Amino acid sequence: MFNHSSLHHKILHIDDQPCMQQGLRAIVRSAKDLHIIDSISSRDVGLAHDWEQPDLIVFEFPKSLEESASLLGTIRGISPTAYLIALTAHDELHLARYLFQLGVNGYILKRAAPQDVLYAIRKVVTGGTFVDPAIASGLLLPEQLGAT
Repeated sequence: MFNHSSLHHKILHIDDQPCMQQGLRAIVRSAKDLHIIDSISSRDVGLAHDWEQPDLIVFEFPKSLEESASLLGTIRGISPTAYLIALTAHDELHLARYLFQLGVNGYILKRAAPQDVLYAIRKVVTGGTFVDPAIASGLLLPEQLGAT
């Protein structure tokens, strides 16, 4: 039997706002190569789920740095190999730097255009790094720190 799910990059979306969950689902629905396997709130991350392992986890940035570290630790516990994108309203550089230090692969602002969200997802799920252009000029990524 042919498995259609192998044609898609599987995405888990973690956001406490149902409107954002529906919005990302609508954006991804237009893409034939992407599929959201579930949308859950951050308080449900540690619960048992029966979905396949995601290729990518798009998550809402929590309100504090401590909550972010805790959430990312829980995410890594359930899906150690998934790529990570922070989808956030926060455009502060220190927050983006902190998340990249914790192993996030992408950082995109919630005000981004739908086509930019899809671009970010595709770039990260294929092993790249993405930083929202609104903050990219002020952010040095880890691989750039050693460049001369």
